[in-house]
Amino acid sequence: MSNILEYISRNLENLPNVEVNGQEIKVANSNQKILAFNNGIYTMKFMKYDGEKKKYVFRYSKLKYLKIQPDINVENILQSNLSLSYQNYLNNLLKLNNKDIQTIHIGNDIENFSYVRKTLKISIDKINEVLDFAKKINRQGSQYKGVIERYLTNQYIAKLFNTDIDSRTLIKKGEFKFIVDRLNLKTKKTGKDIEKYLDKSDLISLEELCDFLIKKEVFSTSFLNRLDDYFIKEKLTDIITLGNQIIDIKKDDLTTQKAQKVIEQISPDNEISQMETIWQRYFEKYLLHLIFSYRKIYSKVKFIVEGDKKYPDFIGINHYRGVDIIEIKTHIKNALTFDKNHDNYAFSSELSKAIIQTINYMDAIILQKFDKDQNDNDVLKSILKENIIRPRGIIIISCDDYLVKGYKEMDEKEKSKVIRDFTKLRNSLDNIEIITFSEILNTAKNYSENIINEWIKSAHNNVYKSLGKK
Repeated sequence: MSNILEYISRNLENLPNVEVNGQEIKVANSNQKILAFNNGIYTMKFMKYDGEKKKYVFRYSKLKYLKIQPDINVENILQSNLSLSYQNYLNNLLKLNNKDIQTIHIGNDIENFSYVRKTLKISIDKINEVLDFAKKINRQGSQYKGVIERYLTNQYIAKLFNTDIDSRTLIKKGEFKFIVDRLNLKTKKTGKDIEKYLDKSDLISLEELCDFLIKKEVFSTSFLNRLDDYFIKEKLTDIITLGNQIIDIKKDDLTTQKAQKVIEQISPDNEISQMETIWQRYFEKYLLHLIFSYRKIYSKVKFIVEGDKKYPDFIGINHYRGVDIIEIKTHIKNALTFDKNHDNYAFSSELSKAIIQTINYMDAIILQKFDKDQNDNDVLKSILKENIIRPRGIIIISCDDYLVKGYKEMDEKEKSKVIRDFTKLRNSLDNIEIITFSEILNTAKNYSENIINEWIKSAHNNVYKSLGKK
């Protein structure tokens, strides 16, 4: 006896007025067949007994037939009353109504599934897979119902009796995505659109959750980097403000109120006596935020220059593992001096000394004259070892008002001449870059002003990409 014939025969008590006739099952005292066998295939009609009409009628409005091979186990596919297991779910999962399917044909020799006219041809493995998923949907749906009922009950009890209810984690992995997708939040275009679906308590809960997940380092590194890009605007605002406060100090005297205010922010121990130290402490904290090409900054690495121990202000390691020597002077040091004999501007003695000093450090790297034992950081050791052929030099000196003595009082024509000569002189240097403090702060300001628009644009494009739109 075939599996389907045996299965239906066992459930005849649920099917009034039917009888087994060989390999067929038909309605008693009639020629109406519920199960027929032809060309090695069983064909079953999806029938139900109508008590009022006292006859068998088709169970579904569109679906009428099940075709199946004799050796296929149907116990996972059929209910005892000849209905499909999880029929409502199958309608949606397999789009039976959309395709106007009248026949489901299940076979071992069918690959995956296909729609041929009004027939769904599907393998036994695929139908079992879909049914297992339908079972999962049914089970989780029932669980959600119980969870929601308990949650709402506990919320009301807490309010009614003004008491706390012990909380339990009832959600499972993957279920939070259901909430996000259900609200379809990613397609909303403005904050106001989202507020239509989230009330104040929703937003507070989300804020608390995100704060917790960030602190516990649960989010991915890529997401945290995007978050950094967003909030770096606020961080940069404070950093730029402090930098401008330093530039606003007009002389080396650090006993002034302006200088003391800056020192309190940079060094709580208040142990700063030189303007150059203010900038060194400032860049120790913020150089990675201000010069974006670096992935790591090291300060005061010991070098041997002409037999003497020297310490460049910083060594910067860029994202391509290149090495930069970074030397810092102050914003009130002139970068240029006027050459009366040639009626042009030349590097000041302060900047010339810095250039020579930087070249010596670069040569020391090439010749490996740095203290390998003192540099106990493995990353720094390996990078210095791999990138000693062509290091770069960065000199940070002067600002807009101090490029040359008396710059602020010059007319526009003379100022243009200063900028022209400064540009020529900077461009003439091989592998050394000269940057003013004003340029660094202005670059950071422009970056902070542009980053939010770029971040929003990127997020907008990602949403539309996920929707298959351009």
